[in-house]
Amino acid sequence: VAKGETLGAIAKHWLGDAKRYTDIAAANGISNPDRIEVGQVLKIPLA
Repeated sequence: VAKGETLGAIAKHWLGDAKRYTDIAAANGISNPDRIEVGQVLKIPLA
């Protein structure tokens, strides 16, 4: 995670749909998607 990135932006980039931020949150055990940290490594669920 880089400074200023959001789960929505990451989902849009990797999954093509910002609404899939919930999939990334679930795959990483993130209960509050507004609380991601710079440098955090995320698993991206491609399926």
